[in-house]
Amino acid sequence: MKDYDFYLLNVFAETHFGGNPLAVFPAADGLNDEQMQLIARQFNLSETVFLQTATHSSAVKKLKIFTPDYELPFAGHPTIGASFVIRRLFCEKDQYQIETLSGLATIKHQHEEITFALKKEVKTKPCHLDNAELADILGLQETDIESEPMWINTGTWQLLIRLKSESAVKNCQISPALFMTKLDSGVWGSCYVWFAHNGQAKVRMFLHKAIR
Repeated sequence: MKDYDFYLLNVFAETHFGGNPLAVFPAADGLNDEQMQLIARQFNLSETVFLQTATHSSAVKKLKIFTPDYELPFAGHPTIGASFVIRRLFCEKDQYQIETLSGLATIKHQHEEITFALKKEVKTKPCHLDNAELADILGLQETDIESEPMWINTGTWQLLIRLKSESAVKNCQISPALFMTKLDSGVWGSCYVWFAHNGQAKVRMFLHKAIR
């Protein structure tokens, strides 16, 4: 195998060595899926991104996103981190498109902020657990849950649980046993807890298994 450059990034970081770590390979056309999976396993980060030549004419690059165990159709923090690299190396525009397994995503750069919009039909389904059961899983009070949780799919199934305060997000103490036995949609064992105020969101993600 030839040498491949890579970048190590911290996404959503407020300080050095904070945020969500991410590895990005900017020129990965020579790597196949098996090799990319082995590299992602070696890095052992939550995700590693490989940038390849896009197959869609309107896209700047194609993203291949791997966890240590499997490939993801789409994910937020890898897309943001990869877009930072794309903007530095491949595209001077403040708005452009990238290709993912879940479809085209439109990226916008404004000052130091990066946002994206995915062109994909959003699938939803109600949560199979009530708020009392979810509170037990999260180690919170039932009153900490703001609104009805919902499974949402923009590439993978995620359970979104809106909480009433930033402190509730920080105070989550997941019960691994309850999480693994109850929080299983049949396709994905993952949830986000979040709180939003004045246009800012505090988010934590929990997961335990791969896509089936």
